[in-house]
Amino acid sequence: MVKKEDEYQLWLEKNRVTAPRTIEMKAEAEAFHYKPTFSIITPVGKPNPLSFTRCMHSVFNQLYEHWLLSFLMDFEADDQTSRLIKQYQLGDCRVNIAVNEGVDKKSFGTLGLLSREFVMFLNQEDELAPEALYEIAKLLNSNPELDLIYTDEDQINNSGLRTDPFFKPDWSPDLLLGCDYVSHLAVYRASLLNRMKDVQIGSLQYDLALMFTEDTAKIGHIPKPLYSTRRETKVDLDGSDSKKALEKAVMGRKLDAEVQVLGGGKFRVKYHLRTNPLVSVLIPTRNPTLIGHCLESLEKSSYRNLEVLVIDNSTASKVEETVERARNRSFWEGRRLQVLKYVVPEPFSFSAANNESVREARGEYLLFLNDDTEVVNSDWIEAMLEHAQRPEVGAVGAKLLYRDNTLQHAGITLGLRGPADNVSGITEFQLGRLSNLVRNCSAVSAACMMIRKNLFVREGMFDVELGRSWQDTDLCLRLRESGYRIIFTPFACLRHEHGKTRGTVGVVDKSPDEENARSVFYHRWRHLIDLGDPYYNRNLSPQTAFRILVDPMQLLLEVYSSRDDLKAAYPEAAGGNYTRLLEWACKWGTSRDPSHYVLARFTDWYRKRLEGSREKRSRLESLKVQARKLLSNE
Repeated sequence: MVKKEDEYQLWLEKNRVTAPRTIEMKAEAEAFHYKPTFSIITPVGKPNPLSFTRCMHSVFNQLYEHWLLSFLMDFEADDQTSRLIKQYQLGDCRVNIAVNEGVDKKSFGTLGLLSREFVMFLNQEDELAPEALYEIAKLLNSNPELDLIYTDEDQINNSGLRTDPFFKPDWSPDLLLGCDYVSHLAVYRASLLNRMKDVQIGSLQYDLALMFTEDTAKIGHIPKPLYSTRRETKVDLDGSDSKKALEKAVMGRKLDAEVQVLGGGKFRVKYHLRTNPLVSVLIPTRNPTLIGHCLESLEKSSYRNLEVLVIDNSTASKVEETVERARNRSFWEGRRLQVLKYVVPEPFSFSAANNESVREARGEYLLFLNDDTEVVNSDWIEAMLEHAQRPEVGAVGAKLLYRDNTLQHAGITLGLRGPADNVSGITEFQLGRLSNLVRNCSAVSAACMMIRKNLFVREGMFDVELGRSWQDTDLCLRLRESGYRIIFTPFACLRHEHGKTRGTVGVVDKSPDEENARSVFYHRWRHLIDLGDPYYNRNLSPQTAFRILVDPMQLLLEVYSSRDDLKAAYPEAAGGNYTRLLEWACKWGTSRDPSHYVLARFTDWYRKRLEGSREKRSRLESLKVQARKLLSNE
């Protein structure tokens, strides 16, 4: 597999703005019906001269020309930098200078920004992509009501190479409470800034983002890395300023929570439990060994106000015997541990079994749990409950690990390896800047999911038409449509041997029931799936979670490498001959094969590539014929 840094270089080359496209963009920009003016604010101290010059060139080379540049200079600015800035001012009327003691204490209005439509910050050694302002103005022309627009970003290393991309999710309010993921590049509506009394020019950009997003939900995201930070620039190394900004935001939002520093610019807003509610843990099982281990694992839990309902769908009595032995241990003294018999003909329905058992649950909160899970951290229930108690939250999911510590579940992503799938098969490190953070996602797995009982019942419980699978994702999407957030928390961590419950470890379910359920789910939620998951990024692979998607051919090869049937049918593709694999993709892979969920949106690309491959093969055959004729003539 190509290294991530090399993949990004390939991605940059594939997505490079060509000279003809540059001409087109300039013409499009001039034809925009709405031409907002962007006020670019650059605080200046003692920058590296070369980096500062590159920063300025990135502004003057913008394809969109409706901008103003304001230098905010402190008295530490050196003579060389001051001379450069004065030259810029003399050479372009869009440049102005503010030199004043305490300039960072001034408001935006004090510096005359009321007349500007949008405000953005550019650090003195960072760089904008040439098309940055064009892309933002383009989005504003299609959605002029937006108050905040942010983009993806990357870094410039010491060799001047763009590296370490951060392909961000769309607006994720809980993620912002864990890290400043919007500031580079963030563009703010000036009129809102000027109404915010506590915002000053010198405010930390994280502080600004937190305050601004309290007042608006009109937030747009451009999934392109249009801002490059200088890697050697060090700001707020210990996170103390960011922590203060976050604590101020927590207080301003009246959240009963504390801020914990995780390091690396990451934080945890830990909500205090308002009450000590009863939590009903529901565990379907047919395996006495698994349920025995699961119950023993639950005894590690520090949260004590819980009851456990074991949903026994076996025909033997061994599950009851195992549970009876567990009752004799001290942990269960004074706690309800009950077996609910649920024996029905196969196929087993996870949805029906849990729905029926919820009627017996006495808890205010439900915690759906698989019997092949094992608790890792003792305060896992508290970590889920702190979010489940929030009125705006619908469901909460936990981090689930395989035995080798790779992720089995870190949220569910729409369009991943099919209609939807767990973020799995990768390490925590491969999540990049999203690792170990509480964040919003489209859905979470019911292998470990918490939800308020009254909300679960009100939303219609699990859909029995989706008996064995897809019911958790379906429920979460219904919750989202009702306006609730879905939360993934890494601070509730368990091990999960996925599939052990039903004896399907490592087996892809191709049964008619599963095919039908997948089809029902896809057609029900296609309007969301086809849009792409808002908490993922279109520049990441829909086949391999969080891998950079260089081009559709890479995606087809990812599918190929994961399928023994394709490798057996088209062995030549392993050697670089892709013609027959492309023929399969065009005829089956993008339409009838299960892989069509991830390949279909690239149908036109595969057809064009196939045509090119056939033409290349035809030219080679023609050259061979000509060569044979020449040899025969000799």
